[in-house]
Amino acid sequence: MSPKLSKALRGKRRWIGVSLHHTILTRKDCQSRIDALEQALGVNSIRLYDLQINSMKSSLPHLPDDQEPEHPSTDIQKLNDSKQNVAILCVLHVDYLSVRSTLSSVNSMETYSMVSLTSSGKIRLVRSRLGLTKPKRKK
Repeated sequence: MSPKLSKALRGKRRWIGVSLHHTILTRKDCQSRIDALEQALGVNSIRLYDLQINSMKSSLPHLPDDQEPEHPSTDIQKLNDSKQNVAILCVLHVDYLSVRSTLSSVNSMETYSMVSLTSSGKIRLVRSRLGLTKPKRKK
């Protein structure tokens, strides 16, 4: 068995917190958008870690499924803003600049259904900025 790699020799990575479009409802949907992003940038190093889906319809229980409010009140807007879909992506350090600049661009929500909110070298910091808790480990 080979010796364990030191921290300096292991691959460097960055964590990117993204806001997702409300049409992304499953992990599979999110992964398909990530695959499209990887293909467009020519990288193969983006991994989906944490995913939190908050259905906007659940915050509007008094409306039928196909009807949206024409002039939502400020209370509903605040509720929707706090219930946005978020995810954490892991990106290798060599690909970080191209991924982050693409996800920070003006049209990234229309093109890839996600937009960058925050990033760090520590996943703990990204989770705290997005208001996520550490998921339970599966044994």
